Amino acid sequence: NFVGDPIDGYKQPICILTREAAEGLERAQRIFVEQGYTLKVYDCYRPQRAVDEFVAWGADLADQRMKAEFYPRVDKADVFRITLEPGQTITYVAELAGEHFSRLYLWKPIDYEIKSRDRQLFNGAMLGLTGLLAIFLTAIFAANHKLIFPAAALVSWTVLSYLCVDFGFFHKLFNLRPEDNAVYRAAGEAAMASSFVIFLSTFLRLGLWHGMVRMMIGVWMVAQLTLIAVAVIDPRLAATFARMSFLMIGGVGGLFTLFLAFKGQDRALSLVPTWLLLLVWIFATGMTLSGRMSGDVVVSSLIAGLVLVVILMGFTVTQYAFRSSDAAYAGAPTELQG
Repeated sequence: NFVGDPIDGYKQPICILTREAAEGLERAQRIFVEQGYTLKVYDCYRPQRAVDEFVAWGADLADQRMKAEFYPRVDKADVFRITLEPGQTITYVAELAGEHFSRLYLWKPIDYEIKSRDRQLFNGAMLGLTGLLAIFLTAIFAANHKLIFPAAALVSWTVLSYLCVDFGFFHKLFNLRPEDNAVYRAAGEAAMASSFVIFLSTFLRLGLWHGMVRMMIGVWMVAQLTLIAVAVIDPRLAATFARMSFLMIGGVGGLFTLFLAFKGQDRALSLVPTWLLLLVWIFATGMTLSGRMSGDVVVSSLIAGLVLVVILMGFTVTQYAFRSSDAAYAGAPTELQG
């Protein structure tokens, strides 16, 4: 099937039909058997559990194992989208089997063109803001040798790379194959998670703590970076662990930040607004992936929220680094200057 796994709810190879349909198929089967053929019937029954699994599969854009066989020329995000040619008369009948169903959008050509241009403008604005911040944080490291700048720049660059994959920019620029999208998306998610761990450790100086804490942080970083390589082998597995790691990053990072903030560390205090926004973004992303929130507005809000997290992070780093109370460093960067 197009999912690539056995579907939940289909326990037996049987058909559940009306008597009229069953008798009709039986008559047809007799005719075909005499000619050396046989009938093969798909979807003889559709349990609600199967529908729920299809919905979850559609929301997981990283799982594209069956793309080459079942939808080679269609982006997975558009698999359940129906496009009607202007001027054509279409009769569409749908039976609702549950409370959730896919939205239907009927566009006039001019309205659809305006909507597409607005979407392209939004995508360009998000890429531009993230790219400018990444360049700024990278360049400012030459003037202020603190490791927090390249750490924050790494987050910006990984978010920029992920947005380029999500918007299809890399595929158009490098003429990449659509079936490779799952690999690049999973690698982008893993890289983002890794960059947040590196930034948290650098900004809060967790590496200067007790040896056990330093070792645990180091193992955490290595594990996150390993997911990038795993994405090449199994994109679905890498994407799943990368998304789960964001929960750990948000929770553990929040605990570290609050603990150090109560201890009076200025860095932790300045990081509180950024981390609260990140926690809200992680929660909203989880609600979207679970299917509880959907729609173009939700997707655009998540993208804008991620970019806002990066911008607030860059503002926090710049504000802290150039405070008058901080000593200026003219020499080469050291661990203590982070």
